[in-house]
Amino acid sequence: MKTKILILLLISYQFSFGQSNYINYYNKCNEAEYRLITNNITIAKQTYADAFKLVKKPFGKDLYMMAKCFAMENKFDSAYLFLKKAAISVFPFFEGNIKYDPTWNSLFNHHPEYKIKVIEIDSMKINKEDNDKDFIRKTDTIRYFVKEDQLYRVAYTKVQDMGYDSTTNIYKDALSKMIIQDDRIQKELIEYVKQNGYPGLIQTGSDELSIVLVHFSRNNVQLIKPLLLKGIDEGNIYPMEIATMIDRIEYSFEKKCGFSFYSMNYCKESDWPEIIKMRLELGLGIYLGGYGRSVNEKREIFPWVGKLIQ
Repeated sequence: MKTKILILLLISYQFSFGQSNYINYYNKCNEAEYRLITNNITIAKQTYADAFKLVKKPFGKDLYMMAKCFAMENKFDSAYLFLKKAAISVFPFFEGNIKYDPTWNSLFNHHPEYKIKVIEIDSMKINKEDNDKDFIRKTDTIRYFVKEDQLYRVAYTKVQDMGYDSTTNIYKDALSKMIIQDDRIQKELIEYVKQNGYPGLIQTGSDELSIVLVHFSRNNVQLIKPLLLKGIDEGNIYPMEIATMIDRIEYSFEKKCGFSFYSMNYCKESDWPEIIKMRLELGLGIYLGGYGRSVNEKREIFPWVGKLIQ
C-alpha cells in the first residue's frame, strides 16, 4: 500500500508547480505511446491531445503517432492533417516509416490516392531540408564531431582486439591518444552548444551526437550537463539524448542503478520508485523503455506498469 501511495505521488509530481511544460509533455507522450501499442486508441488520442496543449511545437514523432491513431480508425482526413504537421517538423525517415508500418499499408490498399498525398508530403520535407542552409550546417557539424570522436577510438579498439596487454607501450599510446582527442573534441562540443544549442533529434532529426556524449569524461559531463538540462526545459533537446550519457557515466560505470538504460543490470525491484522519480524529473516517461526516437522501435513495457501504475 505504501508503494502504491508513493507511485501516485510521483505521478502527480509531473504536474506540480515549477515543472517544465516540455518535461510534462514528454512524460505524457510516453504514456500516449503506451496506450497506442496496447490498443487503447481513444485514450492514446486524448493523451496526445493533452500533451500537445502543453507546448507550442510538438515533436515530429508524436505528431506522426497521433496520425497513426487516426489511421488505425480509418479516419484518414484527420490522419493526413497530423502527417502534414509531422512532415513540416524535423523528422527522419518519413516515408520509410510509412512504408514499413502495416497500419498505413492496409489503409493505402483501400485508398491508393492517399499514398500519393503522403509521398507529396515527404517530398516537401526533403526539398525543405535540401535547401535549408542552417539545417545543412547542423548536420555537417554532427558528422564532424562523430568523425573526430572515432578518430583514435577505432585505433584503440583494434589494439584491444589484437590482445595487447594494458601494460604495453602500444596499448598505452593508443589509449593516451584517444583520451587527449576525447577531451579536445568534448570541450569543443561544449563551446559549440553554448553558442548554438545542441543539434540533436529535435533540431536535425538525428541523434548521432549521442555517440559522442556517452564517451564524455566525468569532468566534461559536469560542464555540458547544465546546458543540456536547460535545453530539455526549453524544448530543444530530447530527454533520451542526455539520459543515456548520464546513465552510462554516472551510474553504469559506478555499477549503480540509474535511468535503466546502460545501468539496467544494476537495477532491482526495490529501485523502482527511485527510477520512476528520476525518469519523471527528466521527461523520460514511466510506461515504455527503450530510446523512443523511432516510430517503429519495439519498446518494452516497464515491469512496474500494471503492478504499481495503470
